[in-house]
Amino acid sequence: MSMIKSKWSFLLCGLLFMIHNSHAQNVRLKAMLDTAQIEIGEQIQLKLQAAFDPQQYRISFPAVPDTVNHLEFIAKQNDTIIGRSEHTITQSLTITSFDSGKWQIPAFRFDIQPLNGTAASTQWTDSLFVSVGMPSVDTSKPFKPIMGIQEAKMPWKELIWYIVGIVLLLGVLIFLITYLVKNAKRKKQIVATPLVRLNPFEQAIQDLDQLEKQELWQQNQAKAYHTQINDIIRRYLETTFEYDCFEKTSNEIIQMIRKDKGLKAYIPDLKWIFETADMVKFAKSQPGEDEHLKSMQLTRTFIEHSYSQFIKKQETAAIKSRP
Repeated sequence: MSMIKSKWSFLLCGLLFMIHNSHAQNVRLKAMLDTAQIEIGEQIQLKLQAAFDPQQYRISFPAVPDTVNHLEFIAKQNDTIIGRSEHTITQSLTITSFDSGKWQIPAFRFDIQPLNGTAASTQWTDSLFVSVGMPSVDTSKPFKPIMGIQEAKMPWKELIWYIVGIVLLLGVLIFLITYLVKNAKRKKQIVATPLVRLNPFEQAIQDLDQLEKQELWQQNQAKAYHTQINDIIRRYLETTFEYDCFEKTSNEIIQMIRKDKGLKAYIPDLKWIFETADMVKFAKSQPGEDEHLKSMQLTRTFIEHSYSQFIKKQETAAIKSRP
């Protein structure tokens, strides 16, 4: 019984060996150096190559460290040759060393995965050796002094870009200086020009003239038009007669004016102006052209006549106050 078991074990090992060997025959790996002897700091090429049938296998290249055994791997490049039944992938590794001696490049492991579902296997490349020697020095010749620093000539293309940059910088500086000078002159003119202060009457008439130029009610902006008329009257009453109008309703303003003998005669006109403005603002009324013009005309008449009476009253009071 033990002989039968050993026989089957032997056959199983042989079968596994044949499968592994078939992998090895269908996948060919190489590790090659372009030279095995360099001087310190020189570079050589190590090529790892795998040739295989892509319909049968997938190959995983080894992970290469940055340094190994006094050797430095400083660059890597892949190249693939695609054939009908075989692909050849070559990985070129640039190696250098700054330590003299004979250094070993270890074997690299490739993982092979068959596409027929059988178990994966691994193969290893051969290990290689690199001899790194010191540079040869002719001691019979005298030592030469260290060369001094030499100036490198600037390429003409780079020189052009410098010139363009300088021109642009000068242009920006000229623009900024011109802008600052003009701005300073403008500020001096503004400071030098005295502000003209208008009296309440002149300010109110100027506001009415500007409102007419805007042609608001002609552009279906009746609410803005009558609101501004209302504000002009309130501002005029505050600055001329010292009434607190902007905090009062239209009815409250009318009640205050009733107590002023000089303004009492204008109550019907002011009431009509205020009521028209309130109807537009709160009841969304749409006055006709005649009503728009009437509000403007009544406002002008009230301001002109009331201010004329105000000036006469001040002149009379001044005459009476004289000794």
